[in-house]
Amino acid sequence: MVNRKYIAGMNGIRTLAVLGVIFYHLLPNKMPGGYLGVPLFFVISGYLMTTSVRKRREKSGDIELKQLYLRRLRRLLPPLVFFLFICGAVLPFIDRSLMRNFREIVASSLLFVNNWWQLFNGESYFDRFTGASPFSHLWYLSIEGQFYLVWLFLLKLYYRVADDDKLLAKIISIGIVLSAATMAVFYTPANVNIVYFGTFSRVFSLLLGALLSVVLSIYRTELEKVSRYTGFFAAGACLMIILVCFFHVRDTSAIVYRGGMLVFSLIAALLVGTVIQFPDVDRLMSNPLFAWCGSRSYEIYLWQFPVMIVYETLVHQDGSHLVLHTVVQLSVILLISEVSYRIVQRTVYLSGLTFSKDGLSKLWHHKAALFAVMLLGISFVAGFIQAPSGKNQAANDLQRLLEKNQKALNKESSAQKEKSAVKKMTPAELEAAKKISLTGFGDSILLSAAPSIQEIFPNSYIDAEVGRQLFESIEDFEKLKKEQTFGDVILVVLGANGSFSAKDMDNLMNVADGKPVFFVNTTVNRKWQKSVNTELAKTAKRFDNAHLIDWKTYSQHHDDWFEEDDIHMNHTGAGYFAEYVAQLIIKELKK
Repeated sequence: MVNRKYIAGMNGIRTLAVLGVIFYHLLPNKMPGGYLGVPLFFVISGYLMTTSVRKRREKSGDIELKQLYLRRLRRLLPPLVFFLFICGAVLPFIDRSLMRNFREIVASSLLFVNNWWQLFNGESYFDRFTGASPFSHLWYLSIEGQFYLVWLFLLKLYYRVADDDKLLAKIISIGIVLSAATMAVFYTPANVNIVYFGTFSRVFSLLLGALLSVVLSIYRTELEKVSRYTGFFAAGACLMIILVCFFHVRDTSAIVYRGGMLVFSLIAALLVGTVIQFPDVDRLMSNPLFAWCGSRSYEIYLWQFPVMIVYETLVHQDGSHLVLHTVVQLSVILLISEVSYRIVQRTVYLSGLTFSKDGLSKLWHHKAALFAVMLLGISFVAGFIQAPSGKNQAANDLQRLLEKNQKALNKESSAQKEKSAVKKMTPAELEAAKKISLTGFGDSILLSAAPSIQEIFPNSYIDAEVGRQLFESIEDFEKLKKEQTFGDVILVVLGANGSFSAKDMDNLMNVADGKPVFFVNTTVNRKWQKSVNTELAKTAKRFDNAHLIDWKTYSQHHDDWFEEDDIHMNHTGAGYFAEYVAQLIIKELKK
C-alpha cells in the first residue's frame, strides 16, 4: 500500500471530473461526454474509502464501523444540509415551481436514497421543458452513501473470516462484472433511468476504485520497479482518452451502457493508479488551481446544477452570447461554492461549531450571523411546508397530448376529427395541399402539430418521436425511406433537443435523394437554438432542394399558440403552424 499520507494529484483528477460535469450541463453540445466525470468521481471515492478502511485495520487490527460511519457522515452531511437549507430558503422567491417535491427531495437526500426516489418519482422527459428540478443531480451522493454503508460492513465481515487480498480482489472483480452486466442487460433506449440511477448498475465504478486499492497493495513491490517514463506515458494516454470521451461520447449512445462506461472506469482507475504510484505524475497533476478546485469539488458539484437552473429561469438563452453566459454561470458557481466551503468547512469543522448547546452558544455571540440564520430559517420552513408535491401538471398534460397524437398518427379518421382552430387558407390552397404527398420526420414539436398537418395534407405520412435528435436519427430516416418511400416533399422538424453538425445535415440530404426538403427552425429557449437555426439556414443555402421555414420569426409574438413550456404547440398554434407550412410549401412548388 502506498505510504504517502496525502496525494495532491487527486485534486487534479477531481478538478477534471467536476469540470466535465459542469460543462456537460453548461455546453452539452460542446462537451456531450462530460457526464463521465461522475464515474471518475466514483473511482476516486471507491479507492479512498477502501484504502482508508484498510489502513485503519492495519493500524488498530479491526474496522470500527461506528467511527468510520460518523466520520463519513461528518464529511457529507454538513455541506449537503447547508445546500438544502439555502436552496429551501431562497428558491421560493425566485420560482416556486423549483421547489416541487422539496420535502421528498430533502428526506431522500439525507437518507441517501435519492437515486431510488428519482428512479420511481423523478423527472420525465417533458419536465425538461416545463421546469427541470435543480436537485436532480443529488442521485450521485446517494449511491456513494449506500456504497459506503454496505461496503464497510462487507469489508469488516470479510476480514473476520479471511485475510487474503488476492481472494478479495477476485471477489471484487466478480462484483464489477455483475454490476456492468446489470447495466448492459437492463439498458433500453426508451428508459435509460433504470440503469443510470440504479445502485447495482453503477456500483462497478466504485468497486473498480476499491479493486485498485487492493491491487496496489498486492503488487506493491512489482510496481515500484516500473519506470517513471512508463508512468508518465500511461497517465498521458489515460488523460487523452478521458478528454476525447468528454468531447465525443454522448449519453444517448448504446455502447456507453453496454460496456463503454466500464471501459471508461477502467481507464479512470488506471489514471488514479498512476497518480498514486508515481510521485512525478502526482506532481504533474498538482498545482494551486487544482488544489483549490479539487478541495472544493464536492461543494462545486452541489451548487452547479441549481445555479444553472435558476439562471435559465431568470435569463433568456437562445445561444447568443454563449461565452458570456457560460462565464457568468461558471463564476457564480465557483463563488457560491467558495462561500459554502468557507462557511461549512471552516466554521463547522475547524471552529468546531455544531448543533450542540456549546455550538449554539458560539453562534449567539455573532448577532448578525444569528439574525441572518433566523431569517433564512423562517424562509426555509415556509418554503418547506408550502413546496408543491406530485407530478408537474403541465408536463403531464403535455405528455398526454403527445401520446394522444402519437396514437393517432397516420390514421385518416383521427385527422378528420381533429379540426384545426384556424382557417386562413384559401380554397385553392387547400385543394393544392390535398394533391401533395408529404412525408414528415421530426421530434415532439412535429408530433404536437401532427393532427393539423394531416388534416391539411390528407396524403401525408408522419414519423415523429419524442426526444429525437438528428445526429442519431439518420438510420431512422433511411428506414422511413425504405418502408414508406418519400412523398413529393419532405418536412423535417428537428432541433428542440440539441444541435447538429453540417455533416449530419449532409447525411440527411443525401438520404433525401433530391426530394424537396423543408426544414422548420426551432423556437426552443435553450443554448442550442441559435446554432440549430444557423445550421438550418446554411443548409438551405447549400442545397438547391433544401428550404427553410422560419417558424421562429412567424410565431415570435404569439405566446398563446404554445403550451406552458413555450415550445410545443397547443391546438391553436398547431393550426397556424400547419397552415404556414402548407402555404410556404405550395408557394415553393409553384416556382
